[in-house]
Amino acid sequence: MNNILLVDDDKDFCELLSGMLDGGEYKVDVSFDAKDALEHVKKSVYDVVLTDLKMPDMDGLDLLAKVKLASPSTIVIIMTAYGTVQNAVEAMKQGAFDYILKPFSTEEVKVKISKAFAQQKQILKNEIMEETIQTQFGPMIGSSSQMKQVYNLISKVASTNTSVLITGPSGTGKELAAHELYKRSSRANAPFVDVKCVAFASEELQRELFGYENGVHTDGSERKRGRLELANGGTLFLDEIGDLNSEIQAKLMGFLEEGNFHRQGGKENVKVDVRIISSTTKDVRKLITEGKFREDLFFKLNTFSIEIPSLKERGEDLYELINHYLFKYNKEQNKKVRPSSDVIDILSRYNWPGNIRELDNVISQSIILADGEFIEAEHLPIAVLTAVGYDINNNMKKKLTLASQMNAIEAQVIREALEETGWNQVRAAKKLGYKRTSLQYKMKKYGLLQSKSK
Repeated sequence: MNNILLVDDDKDFCELLSGMLDGGEYKVDVSFDAKDALEHVKKSVYDVVLTDLKMPDMDGLDLLAKVKLASPSTIVIIMTAYGTVQNAVEAMKQGAFDYILKPFSTEEVKVKISKAFAQQKQILKNEIMEETIQTQFGPMIGSSSQMKQVYNLISKVASTNTSVLITGPSGTGKELAAHELYKRSSRANAPFVDVKCVAFASEELQRELFGYENGVHTDGSERKRGRLELANGGTLFLDEIGDLNSEIQAKLMGFLEEGNFHRQGGKENVKVDVRIISSTTKDVRKLITEGKFREDLFFKLNTFSIEIPSLKERGEDLYELINHYLFKYNKEQNKKVRPSSDVIDILSRYNWPGNIRELDNVISQSIILADGEFIEAEHLPIAVLTAVGYDINNNMKKKLTLASQMNAIEAQVIREALEETGWNQVRAAKKLGYKRTSLQYKMKKYGLLQSKSK
């Protein structure tokens, strides 16, 4: 059965039209104002919303925008007795499938609705999965003004040899930005070497970066080229420079000034041509004032800076990102599920402390758990539900209990520990004072899964 929501403040008109449409292949619900219509959309899934343009509390264009936020797959058709080219164009621009001018015949409405359902079938009855991303800059997604500024900065500096420091909270996509700088540079055919500074102990990181010789390593090998050497002619990406110790900082500063370095245990100058891109989630200027980071090195690495905003700051990109991950993971899992209106409401109210990486994890997990056509609230991680005050047992919002608040806090503390240790469970468990098995249990409980997005 195809579900239709009819919205018009003219009760006689609604009664007449719904009587003509209801039954057979269509089931019609009626709302006499836009606010009531939105409540209907949140509680039920409608294939088509047929709404009047002029209503006292909220006009049809505003309702259109809110319906698309709550249920992106719903098709909206605008009805108006004030038909002008401008009204029609504006409605289509904002996502209306079609418009129809009053007065009209029942047959005319049925034809419009029939075309709407035909359109929905062409895109596998799941428009939200197939929706084209309005702005995609390489692997980076989002059309907000904040992200357009990021794209603009990348475009301007990519072709230079300038050192770039990428800042922003964990999980925002700094690594994607680094790859995009590399791919758009003149070094795109040379190596891109990634060093996750937080994943190595200090002594190990120095060997990884600069290499070693003369039996310095415990395995007895005489020489190994470091990643700086392996990146010769290309780009070295230093992920999380705030974790570099003073010895590595000094050696890196020497390389940036002289263009050469010594392998650990070696005396020979090794000269390489490498562009440095780095990233950090930490406030390096604060580290400088605390004496933990060299100011001269900071200025060398920060010749050009790009800040990636948090997902909370670019909230208007949320639905594009949801669509992207729905399409990606539906394809991987060979499914065609979409979020219920309840889930859309939860996702839109959540603050996303883990940013895009967390969104990636949540969508991936929920698609795995979903058995039917829809992702429901129970398929979302407990941490997300408790953070927005959603009571999954009674299927309603409520004030957070102390226990649920503690769960949300614990989930966030665990996530931060995992991110600070490069998702090394042994080191994270030690940092938290947990047994590794306890950490693994809690990771599963809170849906904390590492993603490739950064």
